[in-house]
Amino acid sequence: MQQFDIKRMTLRDLWKIFRRRMWVIILPFVAVVTVAVPGSFLLTPEYQAEVTLISQAVDEGSVLEGLVSMRLSPQERIQMIIQRIKSRKYMNQVAGKTNIVEYLRRKKKGPVLEQHVIEYLRGIVSVRHRAGDIVEISVVHEDANRAMNIANAVANVYVDKTLLNRQESISGSVNFIDEQLAEFQRRLSQAEQDLLDEQKKGVLESLDKDSATFLEQLTRLDADLVDNDLTLQQAQEQLRVARSRLQAGDSRSLQFTNPEILRLKAELASLNTQLTELQKKYSDDWPEVRRLKVEVAQKEAELGRAENKVPQNPTKDTSAESEYWQEEVRRLIIQKLALTNKIAEYNQKLQQMPQRQLNLARLTREKAAIENMYSLLLQRKNNAIILQATESDKKGHVAEVLDAAVRPEKPIKPNKKKIAVMAVALGLMLGGGVAFLLEFFD
Repeated sequence: MQQFDIKRMTLRDLWKIFRRRMWVIILPFVAVVTVAVPGSFLLTPEYQAEVTLISQAVDEGSVLEGLVSMRLSPQERIQMIIQRIKSRKYMNQVAGKTNIVEYLRRKKKGPVLEQHVIEYLRGIVSVRHRAGDIVEISVVHEDANRAMNIANAVANVYVDKTLLNRQESISGSVNFIDEQLAEFQRRLSQAEQDLLDEQKKGVLESLDKDSATFLEQLTRLDADLVDNDLTLQQAQEQLRVARSRLQAGDSRSLQFTNPEILRLKAELASLNTQLTELQKKYSDDWPEVRRLKVEVAQKEAELGRAENKVPQNPTKDTSAESEYWQEEVRRLIIQKLALTNKIAEYNQKLQQMPQRQLNLARLTREKAAIENMYSLLLQRKNNAIILQATESDKKGHVAEVLDAAVRPEKPIKPNKKKIAVMAVALGLMLGGGVAFLLEFFD
């Protein structure tokens, strides 16, 4: 026992130990390899099928509100996609398309509850983010054909539901706008009647020129204040998201969305759509076509000037974007205070009018405000109708399968080569260890 010193052993000593303990080494090695290698052929093979799809973020609120909805980070969007794909509603539809209930019933030889089906599908379906808007869905199953069918069913259910939700969102927005239009039309008729009744009291008296000009300026200030409030809400939301990203240490840029640029792009898109429709019917010399071409050129120039006002790379990092939106919020707050003070001054002057003129001014102002809101709703409805009409032609902008799953030819498990190598290594280690222990205690 004292003569056994592993530090002083040579290759000749090891060879002597091997010859002396050869069967002690060989028997465990053979036992491990004999059990592991044939056992790998008895393991149930598992196949993996993958499908790649693109799923872009869509601002569903833009149709109804005309605002930029909150921008989600890539991690948040992927988590949202995973939650949707693995939700009970989606998994139930996948189960219906793949007849997985019958498969589990045969496998378990008994009744299968809905919760068992959901948990089974969630266990074999995985979703991961590849790059940009690219998402990969993979399914691992013991049956290659079933793995392919389940993967394609998951992707198709997600795409179909996403497009359906988008269309329902647009239809719901149009219906809501229709309801609001009916309400504002009623209010506009009432305002016109109230104004007419007030004018009849003074034998169809109307505002004098100075009062009409004064009231027009006040109405314009009211509209500017409403526009400022909407833009300020946008900027505050963008600032909140940028700060959240900055605190989380996420240096990847958000999509930069300047409200003015978005508005100009929307107007430019609308003009181009009108121009395209007219060019299908008339030549380029048609007066309306020439007019629209001039408007498109002017709008493009205006858009260029607006884009030059913002930083060339405002999202180089989240710190720069946070600073930009902080400055934008500060500017809009100052603008709002100036508009509020200006309106307060006009209201004080308005109170100095004679009672008859004051009533006419109040009713005229209310009528103008309702007309502005009615015109805004009409514009939103037209935009929603155009979007609804072209939605079927732009499905790929929402969700689309890029590469459908194909039948996997080789299983990913078990890896017989890896098992064999590990069995050989483990057998040698076990045999050698036993031999050295016997030599140590001998």
